[in-house]
Amino acid sequence: MNQKKIALQCACSFTRIGLETLINNTFSPKMITFFDDINMREHIESKANEALASDIVIIVIGHDDYTPALLLDLICGCLFRISSRSKIVLLGDRKYIKILQRYLGSFKNIWAFLDISLSTKQLQQQLFNTSLFKVGMYERELFTTTALTQRELLVLHRLLNGQSAIQVANDLCISEKTVSCHKRSGLAKLDARSLQPLLMPGDDKKTLHPRLYPAANTVFY
Repeated sequence: MNQKKIALQCACSFTRIGLETLINNTFSPKMITFFDDINMREHIESKANEALASDIVIIVIGHDDYTPALLLDLICGCLFRISSRSKIVLLGDRKYIKILQRYLGSFKNIWAFLDISLSTKQLQQQLFNTSLFKVGMYERELFTTTALTQRELLVLHRLLNGQSAIQVANDLCISEKTVSCHKRSGLAKLDARSLQPLLMPGDDKKTLHPRLYPAANTVFY
């Protein structure tokens, strides 16, 4: 088996330490070159115009990250910086898969979504299968037309970060009318009428549009 480059991004220190140990116990040192969260962040910050080129990029999505603004930060701040040749593995809560499809449907290199509540043994097996590029727990489905395009994601992200429509238009070399079209179509796919609901705190579930918080009895197959 050829040596694989594996990168890990995880905001929680305890989870990151556990995953680093898991990865090191899953693969022999001769099989992988491992980049931890710090190495990955330094690469993104110091080489803004250079894509992160790893065979596998593991990204942990925390419980508080399932809000529109934070997901857009993750996508535009991280996923856009990863080489299209890399296989991306997401670790998170399985009940949010359908929601993530809206945001990640345009990324063809997302390889698997692993349930972070799996046992250590199951996670090891899934990670090893991923290194062989076998299909894991989550097989890519045919995404519906409600998935946000990468241009819609980028426009919404910039507007949420305080840029005006004309600034976004100038930066992306498109017209203000096109910016407005991307904004409207992106918001429609999120069932939002304005940017304000996307900025609300993640714990205020009653004010967020319902697609962010699936019902407790929701079952995904």
